[in-house]
Amino acid sequence: MNSLIDKFLRVFAGLAVICVLVGGVMTVWPKLSRVRGLEKQRQQVLAEIEAKNREIAQLRENQRRFREDPDFVRAIARENHRVFPGEVVFVFERPEEKK
Repeated sequence: MNSLIDKFLRVFAGLAVICVLVGGVMTVWPKLSRVRGLEKQRQQVLAEIEAKNREIAQLRENQRRFREDPDFVRAIARENHRVFPGEVVFVFERPEEKK
């Protein structure tokens, strides 16, 4: 009788350990998934920040060139169809390609 109780207690203890382990995994698993998702989101945000930093650097470079480089200003003005007083500008458009 004593051995039957010992076997029952061992099985019960084993089941209790298994339940605790399963409960622990079920508790931790969603949190790990959330951490992975947040890490992916963090990487995306960092990539966006880096792209914006490159854009800011380019804009600052353009500002510097507008202040210091008259040839750059003239080139930008020409691209936007601006002229100096007394100039005549001829703009040739490319014909649209036929499909």
